[in-house]
Amino acid sequence: MTNNSPDISFITICYNGFKDTCELIESLHKKLKSVSYEIIVVDNASREDEAAKIHELYPTVISIRSNENGGFSGGNNIGIRAAKGKYIFLINNDTYIESDEIAYLVERLESRPEIGGVSPKIRFAFPPQHIQFAGFTPLTKITLRNNMLGFDCPDDGSYD
Repeated sequence: MTNNSPDISFITICYNGFKDTCELIESLHKKLKSVSYEIIVVDNASREDEAAKIHELYPTVISIRSNENGGFSGGNNIGIRAAKGKYIFLINNDTYIESDEIAYLVERLESRPEIGGVSPKIRFAFPPQHIQFAGFTPLTKITLRNNMLGFDCPDDGSYD
């Protein structure tokens, strides 16, 4: 990785979701100020060449057209191979970023080298915007199961 490499490579899959993908790109450009990043869009064989449209609108976005729909994992693997960032952030194209708090995730990753992954708190987009995901409990040693934290709870700051 060179010194010009971004902190984060945001990778998203687009399959007939041009409008959603553009809204995601706009939210990233508008909100992210404290980390360097690149955006990689993998067009997973949409009916129209959405990769070309995205490149035309957003020349700094890396847009890749796949000739076949490789699903979530296949599309993300294409994006990961193109990524130059220190960290990979897989993000659905129907998501938007509301704040610049991604920097806290980077700080957490860099605070302890044994941390392999982090996730932000995710809220449902529509009112009442309850929490969709705020993390997991540790695996139990007996059942190797865990529980999701915060699902469908009001966002009262308990999971910040």
